[in-house]
Parts: sequence; structure tokens; C-alpha cells
Amino acid sequence: MWHISNEYSGECHCPLCQAAFRKWLKNKYHHIDAINHAWWTSFWSHTYSSFDQIESPSSLGDKGLHGLNLDWKRFVTDQTTDFMRHEIQAIRTSGAIQPTTVNFMEDYTGLNYYKLAEYVDFVSWDSYPAWHQQQDIMTAYDTGMQHDLMRSMKHKPFLLMESCPASPNWQAVSKIKKPGLLTNASLQAVAHGSNSVQFFQIRQGRGGFEKFHGAVIDHYGGEDTRIFREVTKTGIILEHLSKIAESRVESPVAILYDMESRWAMEDARGPRNQGLFYHETALKSYQAFRRNGLNVDIINMEQPLDSYQIIAAPMLYMFRAGIEEKLKRFVQNGGILIMTYWSGIVNETDLCHLGGTPHGLSDVLGLHSEEIDGLWDGEVNHFLPVNGNEPHLKESYACRHLCDLVRLQGAVPLMEYADNFYKGYPALTVHKYGSGHAYYICADAEADFYHDFYQRIITAQQIRPILDRIPEGIEVSSRVHKDFEYVFVQNYTDSTIDICLPDHIEILSGNYNGTISGYTTIIFQRKST
Repeated sequence: MWHISNEYSGECHCPLCQAAFRKWLKNKYHHIDAINHAWWTSFWSHTYSSFDQIESPSSLGDKGLHGLNLDWKRFVTDQTTDFMRHEIQAIRTSGAIQPTTVNFMEDYTGLNYYKLAEYVDFVSWDSYPAWHQQQDIMTAYDTGMQHDLMRSMKHKPFLLMESCPASPNWQAVSKIKKPGLLTNASLQAVAHGSNSVQFFQIRQGRGGFEKFHGAVIDHYGGEDTRIFREVTKTGIILEHLSKIAESRVESPVAILYDMESRWAMEDARGPRNQGLFYHETALKSYQAFRRNGLNVDIINMEQPLDSYQIIAAPMLYMFRAGIEEKLKRFVQNGGILIMTYWSGIVNETDLCHLGGTPHGLSDVLGLHSEEIDGLWDGEVNHFLPVNGNEPHLKESYACRHLCDLVRLQGAVPLMEYADNFYKGYPALTVHKYGSGHAYYICADAEADFYHDFYQRIITAQQIRPILDRIPEGIEVSSRVHKDFEYVFVQNYTDSTIDICLPDHIEILSGNYNGTISGYTTIIFQRKST
């Protein structure tokens, strides 16, 4: 396999790239009047009379045009992709036939990785979680979401190219991993669809920026270290799992997580300029699906939707690639859509939609947004259940940051706000459309709300979880291979936890006593259903 370059990043504002950017814009917009409209340049007198006047957003250019900023990011991705394709072409011209890959980084917003993924045979990435900074199960969920993002780009196994056997030296604190966590973290990648576990680095260097970065062999140089022994143990386990490389991850649910929409939303001014928490909001949906025992795909707006039973669309600020019509068909054909506040606000050049939002989906959701309230840090409202609500929600849940005030046009309120002048306004709604249902979450609710709400939707849809009754601190994943399913159960706590697994065969040791020790992975095999 060819590794095509390393961790692409950065951008160039030289004269050659300025000229290339103008050519890119001409190919996209054809006429300067089209770009003036798309970027709404008449505001603050930014109107262009020629493409030659356009400079990239930098200290020498203009950073006040959101459409310009957005197109520049798209251009940087296209330039990087073009560079990568030339590198691939160079090795192909020389006769190389091996597959290609390039390693991506965690939650990196400088590039739209989906574009680069189109031109390599396998996606790979470098995983460096900050373990022991919070509850490790929370870090595991965040890392799992990144694994699933990488897998979902090509809907095939990916490669874990880099991970640290000890602790990275460039994080705020170099926290060493507790015994068992190295193996857990490695096997989590496999559980989520990786067909490799690789470490950086094999041996610590004596100098340079990463001389204290964790390695399999440290400056001591011996094999009689805790890290070396755990790497060896992990390797032995992986040898037993070689057949899993032929398996796949199947997900009944997906989360729409779109980089272009994120770029536009985080560049906009308002409704909250001290944190919109897009990633954190998407992660709440992810945690809710995982805590309820489901594999999850992380997709963008260009991917097909028809294989899923539930699609969550958190803060889908920009609608592009015909997503309105795709979601409409999805619900009409029996799918469950869960959309949140601050969705369908702008088009692909960041121009605000007229006629009500979420744009093009008001009839599906049975409502439209009228106002959105930005809350100060520390300011809290609450969701209260409406009597007799269909999912039978009974608890009160805190919400923060953003509260959407909606006008119902056929939707039924399930929960309502508890405080402020909009006390009694809808906070969670449902609307039947065609053969499916569309839910709308009006505010940034706490994680427990997502867990409880999603649990009821999953049960109502009769989606079979990988395992029932998953204890706190446990993550469960699965991969399917012909007639068998491999179930990974991982404990991210210090405690031994009871977990019931009837009719499962433990494939590593053949023994299972009804418990799982702290920082341990057990892998079961069962017949596929």
C-alpha cells in the first residue's frame, strides 16, 4: 500500500494560488455579477467589477464576506485534492498498482475530507485522544465517532495509521494510559471498522520536537516495560482476529455531519458568537445511539439515505446537494428524521433562505422557526413533558446556548419550555409525513434527554440493539461476517461490571463468567439475524 503524503493541512496565498482561485471562481460562477449576488457584496460596498479584484481572505484580502470565506475553503480542499491526485498519478505512471491511502486528523476543519476520500482506495487516520481528562467512556464515544466518520466516507473498512502506545508529548498534559487502555483503544478502532492497528512511534528519538512522544520502545531501550508488554498482548489478540478483516459494520442509523455546513455556520455572526457547539451537539446524538446499543454511520449531505431507519440532522445550518428533497423522500417512505434548531437557514453560498426555515422542510416538520434566543453562559432553560406525549417522556431536562421559538403548522408538541417569556412554547415536536415521522428538537438539550428520547424512538421502530441494557461505562459495537456477527464489549472504567450475554461464544479465551473487568475488551461471536 502507498501512503500518499502525511496529514495534509495549511493553505497558500501566493500569486499563483490567487490566480488559481480566480480561475476556480470563474469556472464556478462564470460572470462577476453572479459572484456579487452569491456573496451579497453590495452590503458594506464590497461589489466587484472584475474577477481580478478578488483576493483570498487574509490580512491582505477581505475576511468580511462569508461567501468568499466559504468558497476559499472549498478551493483549498480542491487544491489539496488536486495535489494528492498528482502524487497518486506519479506512482501509477511508474507502474505501482498497490492501493493508496492518506492519513486524516481528528475533527480537522481545514479540509473537507470527504472530497479527498473519493480518490484514495482506503481512508486512514491518526487517533490521539486525551484519555483520563474526563470520564473515559466519554472520550471513547468521541473517538468512536471519529472512527465511524472515517469508515463512513467510503462505507468500507478504514485503517488506523497512527496511535500512541503511551502518551503524546504535544497535548496539554502527557497522561499515561492505565493498564488495559492501550488494548481497549486499539480494539475500539477494529470494532468500528478498522482493518489495522498501527503505532507512532516504534522507538523514541533522542532529539527533536517529538523526543518525548510515547513509543513502543522508549529511551531505556528494553522489552521489559509495561508498554512493550501491552503492545505485545494487543498484537497477539489481533492475530486471533484476522478473519474480522473480511467483515463489515452495518448501521441502522446515521448522523448528518457536514463540513461545508459547519464552515458556514461557524463563520457566521450570530446567534451566538461565544460558542455554537456543533461538534458537541452532534456527539450527543452519537452517544445516545451508542448508549442504546446501535452502530452509527456519520455521513454528509451527498450520500444516500435510503438504507437507514433513523437519521439525525443536528444543526444542519446549510442545505445543499438537494438535501431537502432527499430528507423529504426519506420521511415519506417511512424513515424517522430527527432535526434540531438552526437547520436549513442558508443556501450553499451562505445566503439566508426566505419564506421560513428549515427551508423546504416546513411541510415535513409541520412547523417553521420564528425566532431563536441565544443564551448567556450559565443561563439555563428546561424541557418539560407535555401530558400524554407519544414517546411517554416523563423527566425535565436542562437546555442551554440556543432556544428556537417555532410556530406549529400541524406538528404536535411533546415537550415545552419551562422558563422565560416563552414558557409553554414547543421544545420538542413530532409530525407525521407520508409513512414516516419528523421530530424537531428546539434547543440544545442535555445528553440525558437525547438518551431517553432516542431510546423511545428506537424501541418504537423495533430496531434491534446489539445488546440490551448496556451498563454505564460500557461501549458495544459489532461487525458482520457472512453468517456470524462479532460483538465487541469494552469496559472504560476501573470497575468490574456485570453484563448478561446469553448464547454468545467468547472467541479469545472461550470463557465468560458474566462480568467484564476494568479496561478490558471481550469479543463474542453469534449467528447473524
